[in-house]
Amino acid sequence: MKKHFLFLFAILLPLLVSAEKVEIDGIWYNLTNESKTAEITSSPTKYSGDLVIPETVMYGEEEYNVTSIGNNAFASCSSLSSIIIPQGVTRIGNNAFFACHSLSSIIIPKGVKSIGSNALYNCQTLTTIILPEGLEKISSSAFAFCSMLREVYCYAENAPSAEPNAFDGSNLRSAILHVSTSCIDNYKTTSPWNKFSNFEAEANKSVGIQGTFDLNGRNISGSGLPVPTNTTQDEGRVVVNITVNPAGEVIATSINRRTNTVSPELRQAAEDAAKRANFNKIDGKDVQSGTITYYFKLR
Repeated sequence: MKKHFLFLFAILLPLLVSAEKVEIDGIWYNLTNESKTAEITSSPTKYSGDLVIPETVMYGEEEYNVTSIGNNAFASCSSLSSIIIPQGVTRIGNNAFFACHSLSSIIIPKGVKSIGSNALYNCQTLTTIILPEGLEKISSSAFAFCSMLREVYCYAENAPSAEPNAFDGSNLRSAILHVSTSCIDNYKTTSPWNKFSNFEAEANKSVGIQGTFDLNGRNISGSGLPVPTNTTQDEGRVVVNITVNPAGEVIATSINRRTNTVSPELRQAAEDAAKRANFNKIDGKDVQSGTITYYFKLR
């Protein structure tokens, strides 16, 4: 009887932890109830345009952490032009962005440990790849045949383990590999990183910041919009809702839905800067509402 029970349990166990495929706000996920995690999966109609993946999703009354980009999730999504991946993601699956011909750059967030086979294979317009400090493994042909590749930034202190063909056919004679000064020799002597013809040592990729505002025709006072203090290697647009009193002081802020980054560091930096803004004084007692928008761009 005990043997029969164990056999039955072995059959049922995969069913107990199996994932449920659902669509939430235009993105498809495999939800695992046991761990409360979500994996991005493919869409029946293909993804397109600019896509922002959230850090968490709600389904029913449960919250799920987005932790991986599944196998084939964005494969052959030829109209996908940009994507922002949250920092909670730890794995990029096989063929995840296979033949995404409109994707010109990608930032792999610092939580990612592994990148699967053919993950960005044949992304014909991909020019820039940014790899995080914690990356450990790059599988076969992950970045192969990206013929327009110009720059790869890798922030891992030790060259991540990568299959010999990880960058095959990807213009390594012209592309530049940017790594920190302290570990450039490690990359130059480790395959396949040593296939790059051009190395550039740097401490970090700098972040350019631009800002605009909209407050019913009022003007900014002083030396202009305050500049956010930011050191994280992320990019995106943060739109901050502001409430301004007649004296020109920002008395309330919140993050606008038009923000296209889930990075908590960028959001906080933008909101902190917006709180320091001052506008021209006006007569009256009524407050006004508007927005301040900051654009963070890696360069």
